[in-house]
Amino acid sequence: MKRNIIFAKKIHLWLGLVCGFVATLSGLSGSLYVWQPELSQVLNPGVLCVERVDTLSEETIHKTAVELYLHFEGELASLHLPYREQQSFLLVLKNGEYQYFHPATGDLLGTKTISIRFFEHLLRFHRTLLIPRYGNYIVGGSTILFFLLLLTSGFYLWWKRYRRNPRKGFSLLKNVSLGIIHYDFHKLLGILFLIPLFVAALSGSFFIFMPAWKSVLHILDSPGKQHLETEGSDYRSFEDALQCSSEDGYKLRTAYFPTEMSDAHRLRYIKKRFISAGLRQTKEVQLNQNLRSITFAEYHQNPLSEKIVIQAYPIHIGEMFGLLGRILVFITGFIPAILLITGYRFYKFRKSNNKYGLYNKTNFT
Repeated sequence: MKRNIIFAKKIHLWLGLVCGFVATLSGLSGSLYVWQPELSQVLNPGVLCVERVDTLSEETIHKTAVELYLHFEGELASLHLPYREQQSFLLVLKNGEYQYFHPATGDLLGTKTISIRFFEHLLRFHRTLLIPRYGNYIVGGSTILFFLLLLTSGFYLWWKRYRRNPRKGFSLLKNVSLGIIHYDFHKLLGILFLIPLFVAALSGSFFIFMPAWKSVLHILDSPGKQHLETEGSDYRSFEDALQCSSEDGYKLRTAYFPTEMSDAHRLRYIKKRFISAGLRQTKEVQLNQNLRSITFAEYHQNPLSEKIVIQAYPIHIGEMFGLLGRILVFITGFIPAILLITGYRFYKFRKSNNKYGLYNKTNFT
């Protein structure tokens, strides 16, 4: 039994120093990114915000989409309708330009700003630390080790020490040295945020190891359950496809145009345009060369594994659980940094006191 505890301590210590550093950088950047929608709107009211956007009908929004498509036909890479913090239209041109337009009048509002680019770089930093080629694997690998070994070893050590008196594991000692205070905060925050940290790390790993997670989650699917490709309407032109509203409550979010890799048009739909609590439900439709629509990914028809994967983002960012969920994720992002500092400070305290025979284990039982 002692051997297991010693092994768990070593695992927890060395993984804490390595993975804890990566988790600290990802956690702090993630905490800031939680409020990206609100911060982006505050910093870019002219291009992202539209008065009374919630009163605009879908017909008006679709009409503007058609007008913009006809005006920029042949130049478009993608056309993004109002979604999340972006209450305007965003047109991505094949020459790399980004332009924002009013969803009702079609007037040009502006181009991509420095602050919008900042949040794009912040997201890349969160996922890759801006390390070329290997950054996503460094972050992803650390994330896997974080929730598989670091959190579980920490819980194991907490449980072995406090299983007979759990209340002590949730308390702070008084009138003790600074090193013991660091330990107390470390074990208290670790156990209080065990589940939020585990969920954040697990859901975060989905973005880097998506194919692997899909393969693992396929065991949850019913035998033979696959995407159901269903043929839909024939359109006389792509403008007709943009003009038509979805009959099943989905709202057009993005239109992707033919590229060198594919000559098909692709339409992505979402149930809710703006940020709200609840499940994320999407649908994707592809238009072939004859402009016949084929639904190849729709939330209610998806196998269970796909439904779970789709929820990775709203869970990871906390939006599935509304404002309280986002606040919890924001706070959780600071916890790895605090655990790294308190854990390291306690390690140095213990090492220093062991050297002079001053370390008393009775303070930690």
